[in-house]
Amino acid sequence: MSSTSTAPFLTVPNVNETETRQLRRTFWVRLNRYARNEDILALASTNRAHAEALRPHCFKKLQSLTFQDMIIHNTLGLISTICRGGLRKVVMKGVFAYHSVVSAASTHTGFSYLTTEIPSLLTCLVFNEVGLGGGLLKSIVDLLGSGLRKLQLINCICDEKEIQYALGRCPRLTHFDLCHRDEVFTRALFPGEFASTNISFMRLAINFVAFAWFQSALCKLHRLRQLSIYKCSRPQLPGIRRALPRLVIHFITTEEFNNLVNREYVEQVANG
Repeated sequence: MSSTSTAPFLTVPNVNETETRQLRRTFWVRLNRYARNEDILALASTNRAHAEALRPHCFKKLQSLTFQDMIIHNTLGLISTICRGGLRKVVMKGVFAYHSVVSAASTHTGFSYLTTEIPSLLTCLVFNEVGLGGGLLKSIVDLLGSGLRKLQLINCICDEKEIQYALGRCPRLTHFDLCHRDEVFTRALFPGEFASTNISFMRLAINFVAFAWFQSALCKLHRLRQLSIYKCSRPQLPGIRRALPRLVIHFITTEEFNNLVNREYVEQVANG
């Protein structure tokens, strides 16, 4: 894929070219209409939207954008477009993201922007059931790292080292949320130290083997005020309590854990 490729960010399966053009025009018109209305602060796209119709100016009046059940071919291109538009929050649910563009970044001059941080107002990223492997999460964090304040990963497919890299690359991160229904995360998940000392909220809804593995790293987060963890045995955690006397620890129940990692439940609550 070259830097001048006309391939769309998103695709709609089984539609002909005429329908594709019509969908593109319709979405572009609607998005511009919303962008001019200051009262509209959020826009949820559907799987019938085409992101090649997205333009930075469309996002100037929007603060939050949700992509759900979509196929995104050029995730980095979409993120960079959103950044230039001025969004604060992006939520992706059930998104299948192609990331082959990442492998070409090191050899093709057209992808030099992938290693350059984009000045952005985007501070919150929420990924729910999104494939972030193959260096995709790392590349997104490289684009947004210094400005990112909230990172939420729910049932995402990504390498543990990429999460570790993300935590070390975001010096302004204040909220980190990791929820996963499978027992896939181990000691390698957390670094010995966090790049950001500003983290005030952390939720870890994952199955722990031994909480002590990253207890020392948490003790160094002196601004941490709330920690939510899933641990049925409810350990006393004396080391953390001594190091962080103002910390409020919330133990996530099994029911809460199941709700957090159950996509259908999350969407039902979101839809009222």
